[in-house]
Amino acid sequence: MARTSRRRFLGTVGGVAAATGVEPAARAAPPRSATRRRHTAFSPKDGIRRLSESLYLLEDTCNVYLLRDGSRGLLVDFGSGRILDHLAGLGAPGVD
Repeated sequence: MARTSRRRFLGTVGGVAAATGVEPAARAAPPRSATRRRHTAFSPKDGIRRLSESLYLLEDTCNVYLLRDGSRGLLVDFGSGRILDHLAGLGAPGVD
């Protein structure tokens, strides 16, 4: 069985309709917002936010959380690894 592309198939619809004497329905123009795509650049906020006494957030390629207990820390998600530059300043040079 030969495969037909969707574009080719849809292009034949008008020819079939003309051969059968049935006019295709008028195509409505898509809304303007549907024709424009919005591209936004990823722009994380600089710096780490302290959410509580032992919980910190860094907005990176994903939200990276540091849960600190004394001089140790637990990272939830890693993002691009930018969090590593901030660990010593947060008093958690060792992380799991």
